[in-house]
Formats: sequence, structure tokens, C-alpha cells
Amino acid sequence: MRGDDTRYEIEQEISRRKAKYVFVDSELKEIARNLRKHVKDVIIFGDDIDKEFINVSSVLKKQNERKSYIHQPEDVAKATLMIIESSGTTGPAKGAMFSHHKLVKMFSRNIFMVDDDYKICGHSPIAHGSGLVTFFTAIVNGKTVVSVKHGNIESIVDAIEKYKISMLLITPYYLTRLIKLDRRPDLSSVKTVYTGASKLPMSVAETFIKKFNISDFRQCYGCTELGSVVTSNQNIVGNLNNSIGKIEPYMKIKIIDPDTGELLGPNQKGEIVATGPSIFDGYHDQPELTAAAIKDGWFYTGDIGYYDEDENFFIVDRIKDVIKQNSFGFSPSDIEDVLIQHDAIAEVAIVGIPDQDAGELAHAFIVLKPGASITSDEINNFANGLFIVIVFIRLK
Repeated sequence: MRGDDTRYEIEQEISRRKAKYVFVDSELKEIARNLRKHVKDVIIFGDDIDKEFINVSSVLKKQNERKSYIHQPEDVAKATLMIIESSGTTGPAKGAMFSHHKLVKMFSRNIFMVDDDYKICGHSPIAHGSGLVTFFTAIVNGKTVVSVKHGNIESIVDAIEKYKISMLLITPYYLTRLIKLDRRPDLSSVKTVYTGASKLPMSVAETFIKKFNISDFRQCYGCTELGSVVTSNQNIVGNLNNSIGKIEPYMKIKIIDPDTGELLGPNQKGEIVATGPSIFDGYHDQPELTAAAIKDGWFYTGDIGYYDEDENFFIVDRIKDVIKQNSFGFSPSDIEDVLIQHDAIAEVAIVGIPDQDAGELAHAFIVLKPGASITSDEINNFANGLFIVIVFIRLK
């Protein structure tokens, strides 16, 4: 369970995945109490534990006292080991399924071609696709990785300064936050920066590189369903450009006309379609959406892009119904389903509006019921802990 997940989001995920157990941090005890009615047990990480909860340490102790037990699935190529939440290409969040076989392929790729003494830090939680790949790929390949407990700018800065991080994996949103901090953080140990997950304004890249004297800055592209990085570029310091780079080893990409399916050539804009050894096995309990997303072994990303004569790839737009706010994707329908529950609201539509810092901000356009009266602050309070929205109200 992600540390910044809200009660509503967690309850929805438990319901969709039919989860029986939930692992949470001790700081989320209040949310954990509300979850107990939905699952068999809630297991807590940390030392500050009330007796009403099961401590993960006690679970591990019991396992150590038992005889060794190894679960052997009948078919490692097909048996689902892991389900990662994804915004997908349209609609509500989905669970991307990965088999034991796919997980081995996902983590065995050495995407960090750096010296062994490098210390790697990424702020995405392991419940997020990029955080999972970062954390375990680093471990499998013998790198030192620092996991940030809280996905906020203060925790990121503390980790960089305390552990003298060499490689930083960070979203454009947090690049902007670092630039705008009141105090200047000490990033002198950082040798390489990778960024991705949302569109990177070149002005942000240029300012960040100059302000912190970064010598190696790279942009990459990937998605949960493909299980890893799909493209990455060479160091763009001194040659700033908005390319997401070239195809990573073992991955395949093609650009197609989204209407006809025709294969397109250099400098022709179309939908990015990709595949690779760690492509997901489908969406949990959603065969129709799986069939729409995977065709002949290729995943249809919903991103519009192109490649040039040198096979550098670029993203220019999206055709999918997903808002990317602070580099996390979610469906407008998820917010609409929450706000429509308010007694004063008759209709609601959510759209993402470009924002320099957050990438996009979710805006709610609301029609009130006859005779109803409500303010923007009241609606935001109603949605507190669910989503950050900016509300415009039109009386019906």
C-alpha cells in the first residue's frame, strides 16, 4: 500500500483485486483501522504498533520457526505472481498482471550501467511500476539503492544529502520542486539524473542542470504494462532536446496510424505501440480491456509520438483518457465517481488542464441540483484525502 494512498483509493483497490491481506506503514494506523472490515488481516510495518494490529516482525518470526516452505507454481510462465495498479489507456485504474517468468525478465535487465559504488535513489514507491523496477533491478544487479519512505520533496532532499546519492531517478514534477526550494539543497554528490513519467519542459531541464551543475542528465520512457524502461537517451547536457531517446535492448517499438493501423515511417506522428520480454499478461478480471490493449503481442500505449531519421523517439500528445498529475496517472472517472456522491451535485466532468509544475491539474466542472448551494471550498473539503481538484461551479 502506497504511503500517499487515500482511504478511498485503497478500498477501491482492495475491492477490485479481492485482496485478503494489506501491509501498511505504522503511520497509517487510522486508515488501517477502517480497512479491517474489508480484509482478513492488516499487517503493520514499524515499531509504533498497537496490540490490535499484527506486526510484520512477528509474522517473519513465525516463518523462521517453521520448516522451510517453497511454493512451486505449476507453470511459472503463466501463474500470476504480482498485480500492479496502472492507469492504463482509458477508464478507471486497472491491475496489470505479471507472471513469475515475466518478473525474472523484468529484474534481470541491467538498466543501470554505472559503477558498482553508485548509490541510486528513486522517490516512487514500490507499489508504483517505476519504483518497483528501480528498487529490485538495482538489488539484482548489485547496486546500492536508497528507498524514500515518504514521496515528498523534503524526504528526497534528506536522502540525497544523507546518503550522498550518485544517481537520482526523479519525475519532472520533483525537478521543478527542487529548483523552487527556498534553501539550496546539496546535490554535489549526484552524477547522473534520469527523469520520466510525464512531459519534461526543456526550460525545467536547462534550469536544473545549470543550478545544480549536473554533468549527466537523461530522459527515459516506459509504462507499467511493459514492465520496464522502453526508451532512454544519451546525456543531453550541452545538447538539450526533448527526445525520449532510442529503443532499449530487447524492446520493440512501432508507430502506427491510430485509425487505420497503418505502419508509419520517420517523422510521421501516430500511436506508440511497443512490446518486450516483460510485457504484462493482461488486466486482472478485465478480459475485454486486455484484448483492446494487447494485440498480437503488442501493447497500445495511447501515446502519440514519432521517430526521426536517427531513430530518436519523441512524444507529442496522448489519446488516452488519463490525467497525469504530479507524474501519477489516474482516470477522470475515478474523481467523478467520488464527487457525484455529494447531495448538491447533479453533474460533474473532470478534465486535465496543463500546469507548469504538476504537468496537469484535475479541474472539476460541476452542475448543481436545483436550489442547491455550495462553495468551491466545501467541495474540496468533501474530496479531502481523495484528490486535489480545482472547482468551477455553474448553477442549473
